[in-house]
Amino acid sequence: LNNDKVSCVALSKDGRYLASGQESKGSTTKADAFLWDLERAIKNCESNNPSAGGCLLHRLNQHIGKVQSVDFNCDSSLLVTLGGQDDNDLVVWDVKSGESICGSPAANDSAHCSRWLNRRNDRFVTCGNCHLRVWQICTATPKLHAVDASMGSMRRVMQCLSISNDDKHAFAGSKTGEVLKFRIDRDEIRPFNEPDSAHPSLQDYNRDRFSKGVRSVACIVNPSTGNTNVLVGAGDGIVQILNPKLQLIASHRTQLSGAVTSLSLAPNSKKFYAGTDLSQRYSIDVSTFTPELHGTCHFGEIYDIKFPKNCSDLFLTASSQDIRVWNTK
Repeated sequence: LNNDKVSCVALSKDGRYLASGQESKGSTTKADAFLWDLERAIKNCESNNPSAGGCLLHRLNQHIGKVQSVDFNCDSSLLVTLGGQDDNDLVVWDVKSGESICGSPAANDSAHCSRWLNRRNDRFVTCGNCHLRVWQICTATPKLHAVDASMGSMRRVMQCLSISNDDKHAFAGSKTGEVLKFRIDRDEIRPFNEPDSAHPSLQDYNRDRFSKGVRSVACIVNPSTGNTNVLVGAGDGIVQILNPKLQLIASHRTQLSGAVTSLSLAPNSKKFYAGTDLSQRYSIDVSTFTPELHGTCHFGEIYDIKFPKNCSDLFLTASSQDIRVWNTK
């Protein structure tokens, strides 16, 4: 089981597996990733005696300090893990066996996020400090091959990433509040003496910056036009949709409590879910863009728990910035 702070999670496309990464207490100690049987976990929760028994499939030991990002490929056969600043390595794992297939340093500078393409099981994208790279796995070698995206004079720290459904573009959110749109076409793996004919490159970015940076992004298709819009979660709690030209859609904007650290679309794309760094969980209807709070809890350490005198139905918890009253029933 996770025995340190959970730093990232990912769900496989078929819903069978869950991956989690953790941050260790020291920058030089091992930080593990975990592969879970989600179907077994659901069955255990629905039983009369819920437990985690049999749910952990593999404990993946490769990174140090922190596991920054985890993600499954489109057919759920491979998992990529990205180490944190003190590690900065990529490792590709076989989901069934839990064995590492290949690995590579993510970049010369820190990488922050990794995402597989939606229609290819051998390509993924990473982004970080002033770079975006499109990777391909050579299963025969096995080896990872990276192609850097051309960014011109643009220099940004990119901390989140989403791939369009057609795999033509990647959208990266920056610490300075931009959403950068990249074309991610690249050649198949070629010999070193053959020049590339297709090269990833920066195509556009929004001019209206988001306050406190872009913390999360997700691609959402407009059902009436088929165009790819971008759902943006900002550090100041704003959730906003941008059109294909990365312009603000004024009617699709709302304010949440806390920085929006995660966005997840429902399967029918009619609503999405948002999480914030103040431990608030919301669902938002895409048509009305009205947020509904689904859950909340402490976002810091809990220092004390007390029951009132002669009362077993209620108890209080004290954290760093708030006190909460809970009902035991």
